[in-house]
Amino acid sequence: MLFRRWVFLCLFLLAAGMYVVGVAKVGSTTWGDSIYYYAYTRSLVMDRDIHFANESVEPSLPFPNPPTINAQTQLVSNNFSPGTGVLWIPAFVVGQTLVLTLAVFGLPVLTNGYSLFTQTVVGVSTVGFGTLGTYFFIRGLRLLFPQKIVTQTTVSFLLTTQLLYYLALDPLNSHTASFLFASVSFYLWVSIWQKRSITWRQAIMLGASLGTLALIRNQDVLTGSILIGSLLVRISQKAHAVQRVSVILLVAIAIGSIQLATNWVLFRTWQSPYLLHGQTLSWLAPDFLRVLFSPGNGLFRYAPIAGLSLVGLFAFVKTQKSLAICCTLVFFAQLYVIASWGPEIVGGPYGSRMFVGTLPFLGVGLAYLVTAIKQPWWLISTNILFFWNLYQIGAMLIRW
Repeated sequence: MLFRRWVFLCLFLLAAGMYVVGVAKVGSTTWGDSIYYYAYTRSLVMDRDIHFANESVEPSLPFPNPPTINAQTQLVSNNFSPGTGVLWIPAFVVGQTLVLTLAVFGLPVLTNGYSLFTQTVVGVSTVGFGTLGTYFFIRGLRLLFPQKIVTQTTVSFLLTTQLLYYLALDPLNSHTASFLFASVSFYLWVSIWQKRSITWRQAIMLGASLGTLALIRNQDVLTGSILIGSLLVRISQKAHAVQRVSVILLVAIAIGSIQLATNWVLFRTWQSPYLLHGQTLSWLAPDFLRVLFSPGNGLFRYAPIAGLSLVGLFAFVKTQKSLAICCTLVFFAQLYVIASWGPEIVGGPYGSRMFVGTLPFLGVGLAYLVTAIKQPWWLISTNILFFWNLYQIGAMLIRW
């Protein structure tokens, strides 16, 4: 266990070091969607509200798009989910405390919540999210596969998927938080699945994790629905199943309802702000080819290992049919929603970022594939896909 802790500490320090060096070189760390998440954090702590009149026009970090005022509430709109911004609050408070301390000693630092130092502290905390997510990803896989297979699978995922970019280069966004709570949910779900029983503590923890996951990215309500539904069937004692799965559902709804409360405060409606502002979901015409293979945001193009992992899940059906089907359903449910969404939503800075929450479940398929191939082939394929990942990152940074 001590060795494992050192491994995770080294992973965190390496990724955090790369991130801080990048911030020092670029001179900024918050851009794009992250500005809207950061606005939640700053407004909740500094102003104790979610009125974004000042955040939206802050000279050092204004909203990327011209702010719009809701006609009913007369508040500046923020379409993004509040979950990520809420999770950033502890690190923001730490950063602000340090900045205020520096100001007391006469150092010229911004104390309005927008200092680069405070933003960087928040960014380093999100590296911690990704590292902790990796820890729970490993713990979940370890319940299904030997340690060596789990280690190989984890190394492959870290080097050949979007995790490399979002863990070390651009962690200050929702993706590290999404990966963390997807991994926690995955670990708890597999723990319950394998034992076919559930404790009250597990029920509360899984409900909290799934609720937070949905609060970060609303589409992950689908993941929660699949996991909760599967446990109703899987748990041996049906009376316990109904009682404790009900607790999972209630806790998840309680946390997820923060999104509804936010919608009501900002827009006086329960409807998704994305749909409210003209974005559409084409349920009858999902664009699977674009989402999976396009140069701009194709998942299998940017991370071919995701496709291999899906093949592994299909093969894993022979060993653990129900578990493999559930993991596959998580992926296809997300694929359907993402493919139905507007093209501008799916791309993002690197690959199909909205699939990050499916990676723990795809990891089951990859681990099964790793058990079936010899180590030299694993080394060769991982190295090839790692360099392909680096090429994609480099090409994207050059375009910027």
